[in-house]
Amino acid sequence: MSSTGTITINGKEYEVGSEVSATSRLVNFLHDNQLLGTHTTCYQGGCGACTVVASVPDDDTGTKRTYSINSCLVPTRACVGWEITTVEDLGNKYDGYHPIQQALAEHSGTQCGYCSPGMVMNMYGLTQENPSWGPEDVEKSLDGNMCRCTGYRPILAAFKSVTVQDIEDAAQAKCPSTGKACKGCCKSKKAAATKEEGKKQVVPRSIQLKDSNWHQPTTLQELYDLLSGFPDGTKHTFVSGNTGQAIYSDGPFTEYIYTRHVAQLSNVTPTPGSLVFGANVSISRVISELGNVASTLSGFTYVSELVDMWTSLGNTPVRNLGSWVGNLAMKVAHPEFPSDLFVGLVGVGATVTTATPDGTTTQHSMEELLGLDLVGERRFIIDLSIPTLPDDAAFKAYKVMPRTTNSKADVNAAFKFRVDTTNAYTVLDPPVMAYGGINPSFVRATATETYLMGKSLQDEGVLQAAYTSLASEVVPDAQYQDASPEYRLALAQNLFYRAVLSIVGTAASPPVTSGAEPLQRPLSSGQQTYDNNTEQYPLGAPIPKIEAPIQISGEAEYITKIPSRPGELVGMFVTATQGNAAIVSIDPSPALAIPGVVDFVGAGDITGENNIVDMSDPGSQLLFATDRAMYHGQPLGLILATDRGAAYAGRAAVQVTYGDIQTPVLTIDQALQNPLPPGQPDPIVMGDVQAGFAASTHIIEGAMRRDGQFHFHMETQTTLAYPTDTGLDVFCSTQWLSEAQRSISKVTGLKDSE
Repeated sequence: MSSTGTITINGKEYEVGSEVSATSRLVNFLHDNQLLGTHTTCYQGGCGACTVVASVPDDDTGTKRTYSINSCLVPTRACVGWEITTVEDLGNKYDGYHPIQQALAEHSGTQCGYCSPGMVMNMYGLTQENPSWGPEDVEKSLDGNMCRCTGYRPILAAFKSVTVQDIEDAAQAKCPSTGKACKGCCKSKKAAATKEEGKKQVVPRSIQLKDSNWHQPTTLQELYDLLSGFPDGTKHTFVSGNTGQAIYSDGPFTEYIYTRHVAQLSNVTPTPGSLVFGANVSISRVISELGNVASTLSGFTYVSELVDMWTSLGNTPVRNLGSWVGNLAMKVAHPEFPSDLFVGLVGVGATVTTATPDGTTTQHSMEELLGLDLVGERRFIIDLSIPTLPDDAAFKAYKVMPRTTNSKADVNAAFKFRVDTTNAYTVLDPPVMAYGGINPSFVRATATETYLMGKSLQDEGVLQAAYTSLASEVVPDAQYQDASPEYRLALAQNLFYRAVLSIVGTAASPPVTSGAEPLQRPLSSGQQTYDNNTEQYPLGAPIPKIEAPIQISGEAEYITKIPSRPGELVGMFVTATQGNAAIVSIDPSPALAIPGVVDFVGAGDITGENNIVDMSDPGSQLLFATDRAMYHGQPLGLILATDRGAAYAGRAAVQVTYGDIQTPVLTIDQALQNPLPPGQPDPIVMGDVQAGFAASTHIIEGAMRRDGQFHFHMETQTTLAYPTDTGLDVFCSTQWLSEAQRSISKVTGLKDSE
């Protein structure tokens, strides 16, 4: 193994060898080095189980920024030169626990405990990033951490109880080296040594890996030279935070260009009439800088609207890691992506600067950016310019989403109007009405913009005509994962009305003025009261859970924390993309050509019976579909790969051909129109329904419907299977061990005892 750099983790340096691939995530590196307290669930930055704290060099200021990040997203190679703190460094059963960990345990903030280390590290990141904090900061910082069993009341109560003094006192704990009260000397020496070592660490410009190359230019000219030198057909990508992989698993690529070492791309520069952000600037920093200039620089008052909108983009760790340029590049590559950044920037008339490999730079509007072939032209986005707006320009930005945070928009919108407030709010300049979440090609409601020019926003007839115009040009597409087209059209119209109400203010009639006001979620609060019966003590007493300490410290064991063995493979299901369709063919050859993909296992490879239902049950459920896919997402086979990144790529590359595609049955009413499948059990009859109706004084008729719901596990449904001399050793995260054993026996043909 040849070293290509080091990462400092919990004060110890770890070599990053050439065997670490470009797609390997930090969480995998932690686990490979037996730092197992950091958990994984979604690998999308959406649950927070993988949260760690990073101190990252900032080439713009020459300092380091410390904040929480998702270790499941950031590439290991991107962390070279960083300082990472994991839950293991905070406390454990041998050395004692950190005040944040103690608070969570004492407030009964754990149940299954799988989310707890991530919760702790996010709160720790808040305390390291800020000199002080309040209850609102605690709630906002936890927007990317999910808990599916405890409930958030005790978790929030625990973290809100942590004070600045608690954190300072923790730094004065017993020194593990001297056994005396810590005076900060070891930490200072370690920090100084790390800083000095960071200076010595040379950044190799290019690193040849097994299946790709990792490039680290330090100047724009080096970046241009790289792009110019690639042969035609080279598949390349730029890497900054890598958070886009949470939504789109693009790739594989042969050339990875890591841009964070190009200092010029980390600059934030005020210029006359604009604020310019380099391509490496994180979304969190964009929000922070805009929040500062909103009250300090003329012409930027309006950016508070962007701040409010973009604060709901992803979550805190994702915004800390992800760059604005990555978000926009994802919008260019996937026009259907409802980018909050893009919509807001269209609204204010922002521009970006791109460069070609010969160093030629060009400025583009947001709409022009969508039309560029960034990959084909090897064009790179250098900076973003957010302009000032005149004081009489009204700007509003909105986002409607299924959840209050950590969710893509159903519809997002940005409106810019310049009106004559002395003449019935007549529109003076061509307005901007930008929308996202409509369809891949829709950006602005240009017909409605044209109609409103010179019209009064106080005229109800004008507004009604504008709604009609919107209904004709805003045509939402129908995608199964999205809200209905009818709902999204209504949102587009209602958000326009809300913007108008905010502009005309008290000139609107009193019953409707409140429609302009945002719905503000207050700080959460709650109380738990209980009676103590001293005669039955300790029954009823609030006694901390016995296993809470090992849960909050990451010491509790779960399936995903069992150390990998040599030669261990990652398996991922290949699932059907059509429901109620014949399977004509499954071709895994494109997947098998991807480096790291080892094999594809399908129905023909099953050594026992293709049925995972217990043998005592007369029914059956296929492990892998054979002749027909009965539903979208039905397993068709399993991709086996050396790592998770290769498995993702392999899963996407398997080519499935479908035929006889029928309309799927999606509702109970539709199912009742078809004959029942054979082998149905007799109905369970309890009591006499008709006699009950006959004896009732009042009969209420109607129907109640409940939509489907996905069951969400924090500890994912993970299985490890190790071959032995006599069969298989299986570790699985299940609550029904006997059924799992019987199902495995049935599919493999092994005895239950094997």
